[in-house]
Amino acid sequence: MAATKYDLTISKGEDFNFALRITDALDQPANLGSSPFGKAEIREADQKPLAATFTVASLGDGTLKLSLTKAQTLALDSNKKYKYDFFWFDADDLYQRLLYGEVSVVPNITNIT
Repeated sequence: MAATKYDLTISKGEDFNFALRITDALDQPANLGSSPFGKAEIREADQKPLAATFTVASLGDGTLKLSLTKAQTLALDSNKKYKYDFFWFDADDLYQRLLYGEVSVVPNITNIT
């Protein structure tokens, strides 16, 4: 199965979260197995130094939550172009890239540091 392109827009200096529901071929919630559920990273470009790593947690019923903290989004530069991808580890420990895309960082006006 090919990964889905899904671009993200992240507000600098805010906690960032999004949920991803994974289903099987019958549209039933996927068996997520045990932690870790997957891995997602943001990089400036392919194979460049790591800019941020998402925390991946199960919300149950085949749903995963990918999150970045305020400190992580503050560290992102709104003048740079970033990319990310997300690999899911299924119950049999098979790796599958589900999402990839570009990350836009929206600067903040208010000084929140």
